[in-house]
Amino acid sequence: WWTTRDHEALAPMCPSCLYIMPELTRGSTPVRSAYNSALLLISGSQPPYQQIRYLPAAEGRFFSWADDREGRRVAFLGTEARKQLFGPRAALGERISIGGFPYEVIGVMQHKEQDSDYDGRDVEKIFVTYGAMIRDLPNKPPMPPETIDQFIVKARSMEVHEDCIKELRRALAVLHGFDPNDKEAANTWDTVRETKGFISMANGMKFFLGAMGVITLLLVVFPRDIPHRLRQRRGRLRPGARPVRLRQHAQDAALFRGTDRHLAGQSRLRPAAGPGGFPLGSLPGFARRFGRSGRGAALGSGGIGVMRREILIQACISLLRNPTRSLLTMLGIVWGIAAVTLLLAYGDGFQHVMVGLFENFSKTAVIAFPGQTSMQAGGERAGRRIQFEQEDIDLAKAESPAIRRICMELVRRPRIGYQDRSFDIQLRGVCADYGEIRSEVPIEGRWFSREDEQERRHVAFLGDWARNKLFSGRPAIGEEITIQGMRFSVIGRMEQKMSFGNYYGPDDRAVFIPYSTMGELFNTRYPGNLVIQPISGRFEDAADTQFRVSIAHRKGFDPKDKRAIETFGTSDMRPIVDGLTIGLRGLLLFVGSLTLAIGGIGLMNIMLVAVSERTREIGLRRALGATRRSIAGQFLTEAIVLTLLGGVLGVAVSYAFVALMPPLPLLGEIFEDKTGKTDLHLVIQMHSMLASVVVLFVVGVVSGLIPALRATWLDPVEALRVE
Repeated sequence: WWTTRDHEALAPMCPSCLYIMPELTRGSTPVRSAYNSALLLISGSQPPYQQIRYLPAAEGRFFSWADDREGRRVAFLGTEARKQLFGPRAALGERISIGGFPYEVIGVMQHKEQDSDYDGRDVEKIFVTYGAMIRDLPNKPPMPPETIDQFIVKARSMEVHEDCIKELRRALAVLHGFDPNDKEAANTWDTVRETKGFISMANGMKFFLGAMGVITLLLVVFPRDIPHRLRQRRGRLRPGARPVRLRQHAQDAALFRGTDRHLAGQSRLRPAAGPGGFPLGSLPGFARRFGRSGRGAALGSGGIGVMRREILIQACISLLRNPTRSLLTMLGIVWGIAAVTLLLAYGDGFQHVMVGLFENFSKTAVIAFPGQTSMQAGGERAGRRIQFEQEDIDLAKAESPAIRRICMELVRRPRIGYQDRSFDIQLRGVCADYGEIRSEVPIEGRWFSREDEQERRHVAFLGDWARNKLFSGRPAIGEEITIQGMRFSVIGRMEQKMSFGNYYGPDDRAVFIPYSTMGELFNTRYPGNLVIQPISGRFEDAADTQFRVSIAHRKGFDPKDKRAIETFGTSDMRPIVDGLTIGLRGLLLFVGSLTLAIGGIGLMNIMLVAVSERTREIGLRRALGATRRSIAGQFLTEAIVLTLLGGVLGVAVSYAFVALMPPLPLLGEIFEDKTGKTDLHLVIQMHSMLASVVVLFVVGVVSGLIPALRATWLDPVEALRVE
């Protein structure tokens, strides 16, 4: 128990801490205004609490140090608390009764969205000075009246945050006589650590995407026509080298000499070659005009299939004439398809982690908590407390076709021991179906059955943390533990479980026993909450509505009163998870497609260079009878061959990268996971591979189509005049 004396002693013992403030909270405290009443949570602390917890004022002000020192009865209202007490009316300056004591409303908080809390949402609270709280609403026996619930701590800077936490632990250990390394003796909720976890996740993503971006940039700025430039430079500078223009004329003369010999009656065309060594004898147009011999004859009579094969052969020969340039061009495609595949693999790995954490809570469930009415119904004044009973559950099951199961749950924190060791550990009394609904999967032993529940057997199922605390790594199955002096046999345990939506804390820090057996230890007439399983995930909202209507009719409140029964379920979390995963995968697919498109642009540029280099060849082919379709087909085929070869190599590079890449840190620091289950593992799935292939095909066709069309648009006469 922390006390006010601890608060006074801690400040000089923790020089790295700027603020160490006490906080005292009281749940379900009766509060009344002139218009309405409610049971609300009251929080008492000191003025810096507003800055640390971010409680901006929409009206009025937060309490001051003078208010705290004098113990003034002033109140700062959360937005939902104000609505419950005053509705649409003004609250500033009004008087309210808190636990029977008069308080003046000095401020109202701005509406605040928060995704985590340790004792309820701030908008539903009333904040008062610590001086007034410790005087008017102190802790009740057996706790001493000077005890407090927790300390709110802020370090002097981020650089000394860890030092502040260590100093605080050492100081509390000295004051209360425990080991400062015992984290359970002084539990902490460190928002800075959570922030660092999210920063670590973002840094991992930035590193991965940044590395891919750097490689892409290098490929963009790296010239792929280096071989062409070097040949031109050698042709100009090498002593005794024949000028490029003279070489071109010599090749043309050789071509026409071969043609003349063929027209003179030779049975076979000499192996004359066009510019760059291109074999003209294989041209369909050449064969049609100058006779059917050799390969040309085969094409003239063999049909479209043979012609396609010849075009493919010609494309391969053209690519092999410039192997270095072809490889450099293909490198852009290789990295492009690898980038698409790896980015989608990152998105799939991220989705796998997030969906796994989501489903670890439950595949589909609604958690219902009893509240208090905020609307008048049936002549009853608002503020009436609602409690669940067994009769409510039986009625809801009978009247709600969308509900499959309803399970009662009661949570307490008794002393649980094994041999000479004992600790205060969370105890949950639940039904036999709870294990299936809440995904409590045993890694050893079993979950308790309906027979265990019906016969009130003393059996227990342990969370991983609870097992380690009690047994320190020793085998637990079959051993006996004591709960409130009663013996329970351990029948199963779970592995470390990390999930979203922990409403009473992590499941692996709890011990589970049958709800009927819980009745031998505590009063179980009114469960703390209900766990509802709909018939399927798409009927979750319907199950929630039907349950509300059924209980409202029996308890006499308006079914639209959300405060009478407060619920949350997997349908509330699923849009968040889906939004994160689908949005990220869509973004990564877009970025990867752009990367592949950059490789396609490089391919297009090189193909345009090839068209320029082979302008005379194109002119000769057209003059000798080649069709526009065959010209376009060759250049398009060259582009597709480069694309396909690059795609195959890119896929191989992707699988090699995934095999060698270590897991990337994601949520391990947030969940204190040392098993690596919350790390991101790159996963290449079939649908991602198909998406990559589709993008690759589109890029290859578009990259080859434009140069191919440009080649077909060349005028044969003008092309032959090109030097």
